Amino acid sequence: MNERHIDTDPQETQEWIESIEDALEEHGYERTRFLLETLIDYAQSKGARLPFNTSTPFVNTILPSQQPEYPGNREIERKIKYRFEMLETALEVARDGVGVIHCPKFIIELQNQKLLTKYQLVELPYPSPKQSSTDIYLITRKSYPENKIVKKLAKSLRVNCS
Repeated sequence: MNERHIDTDPQETQEWIESIEDALEEHGYERTRFLLETLIDYAQSKGARLPFNTSTPFVNTILPSQQPEYPGNREIERKIKYRFEMLETALEVARDGVGVIHCPKFIIELQNQKLLTKYQLVELPYPSPKQSSTDIYLITRKSYPENKIVKKLAKSLRVNCS
């Protein structure tokens, strides 16, 4: 402990702690908070220099034990977030002119609303397999089990692009 904060009267300290415990039990958190804030204000008005507090006055007023259950499904939300991030990455690659993406038209329209005309994404003609010398990759998360849609898409890419 820092020498400035050595407890010179542990018995008095214990009495203060017991008083706070009593206030919590008898009057609840709001009253106890009010009492402590009033004591701090009073001490400061009398010239007491209190340690700098880096926390903000904004606190969660709901105790963890009183918080309701999370209303959503975290696993589904993580998957949606991951897929959204993948889409954003693909759109960024397309915007930079580094790659081509295949996605629903409404996504391109939404994306183009935010971009200047010279940066907007445009539809390209779908190349026939015989004309294309471009490698095509199907990227999925390794931890995801392969579902029917992914299997059909992979098969379609193998058949049409080989």
